[in-house]
Amino acid sequence: MIPWQWTMAISKILRVMGLSDALGPNWARVHSARRHPSFGFGRFSSLSHGRLFDHHFLTGLVRRTSIACFVLASSFAFHSSAADLYVRQGATGDGSGRDWANAYPNFPASLSRGNTYYVADGSYAGDTFDTPTSGTTVITIKKATVGDHGTDTGWSSSYGDGQAQFGPLSFTTKYWVLDGATRTGPKSGHGIVITTGSNTNPSSKGIRLNGSGNITIRYVEIAGHGPDGDGGGNDLIYASSAVDNVTIQYCYLRDAGRVHLLSRGGRNWVLEHSVMYKNESVSSEHAESWSPGRTSDVIVRFNLFEETRGTGIIATLDNHPGPDNWEIYGNVFLSCVSNNGAITTDSESSWTNVKVYNNTFANGTGYAQGLRVDQGSGASWEVHNNIWYNNASVRFSAPDTLPHDYNWFYQSGTQSEAHIQNGTGDPFVDLKNGNLRLSGATNAGIAIALSQYKVDMDGNTRGSDGGWDRGAYEFGPSSNPPSPPQNLTVTVK
Repeated sequence: MIPWQWTMAISKILRVMGLSDALGPNWARVHSARRHPSFGFGRFSSLSHGRLFDHHFLTGLVRRTSIACFVLASSFAFHSSAADLYVRQGATGDGSGRDWANAYPNFPASLSRGNTYYVADGSYAGDTFDTPTSGTTVITIKKATVGDHGTDTGWSSSYGDGQAQFGPLSFTTKYWVLDGATRTGPKSGHGIVITTGSNTNPSSKGIRLNGSGNITIRYVEIAGHGPDGDGGGNDLIYASSAVDNVTIQYCYLRDAGRVHLLSRGGRNWVLEHSVMYKNESVSSEHAESWSPGRTSDVIVRFNLFEETRGTGIIATLDNHPGPDNWEIYGNVFLSCVSNNGAITTDSESSWTNVKVYNNTFANGTGYAQGLRVDQGSGASWEVHNNIWYNNASVRFSAPDTLPHDYNWFYQSGTQSEAHIQNGTGDPFVDLKNGNLRLSGATNAGIAIALSQYKVDMDGNTRGSDGGWDRGAYEFGPSSNPPSPPQNLTVTVK
């Protein structure tokens, strides 16, 4: 006989799991039956017949309960299968990946959803990551550090004090995290470094995202071929088809043979706290730092674009209708060469609903360093609180209008705004050495209500001193810290 307490417990488990039907139609009889009045434990009577359940019902009950328990056990096994596994160049253990002593010497042919793969310092081959998507379960590839390396079994601090270097990588499925875990500065010490190979393959890519999505890339340096004059399509992050939900943060993308980022549609991209440094643009292969195609719903914030060149810094080409809904704020654009404009379309493209707030454009050259829309309308743009210092011609161009006000200009063309500030010289702490924090407050810009715009890349609150400064950095104590004291003497008594 089956104790009634067991039956009630099984009922509760199955109802929580949504599996109560697994016991078949007679389960309702069990759940609604009352205890037999003549027995203290474990005996039931049928509501309709007043007798104990027969052999056939009990057999079916046991069989169906076993099925349900198997499903329950399988569910627990699935949810407990996520593990930390380990990859280390030169590992000589059993290669199971279960700890540092028995780490994989390179990535296994198949990775498992839900796992984190810690990677030690070393040099690793390029790879294609194609584990089939399973719901929203993520696979994380993470650089091991002294402070975060999973198990201590077989661990040595020498595995986590340098970089993991890879050849080109490709992600062809969704839900991945590639995490270098650390950097020592915006241009140094990233935990993961990817090189695109020699210039014998001028069209090689750093990271391909075709077929991917829902991916985060952080603390990664990607190095291209550099300005070698070959005009090949050496792109550092490359998505030639629509890819959604991409976050790139704390990365260093440098020396691209064409563009740092190429995307062709998709939505919900974030580029933040990263550096895009140098790329090549030649007459046979025009370039830019980011070529976004129709990629929409994009945030570009707190980045440095330095010594980029091409049609623009961010330029959409051959797209009408083009991208929509971009927020570009808190960035520094330094010593870039642009021919159409810093943020621009070409003659065949449109771009709508763009907010350009609190950026700094300095020492830009080329034909134009302003903003340009060639097709459709520029009326949905909002351009406020930016600094243009010592730039080639700055124009705001659209078929109708491109609204702009509360901006700061010095040697950047003749401008007309209701609340313009015309500077009288260098407003920065140390432009020569790349410190574009403000040496003094600007005239108050326009305060922007939404919270995401109220801090700068240093985390300073805009307008906290009563005036919302123009440019990428808010002026304040942390913008120009005092020099440390010198020539101190200490007297011990």
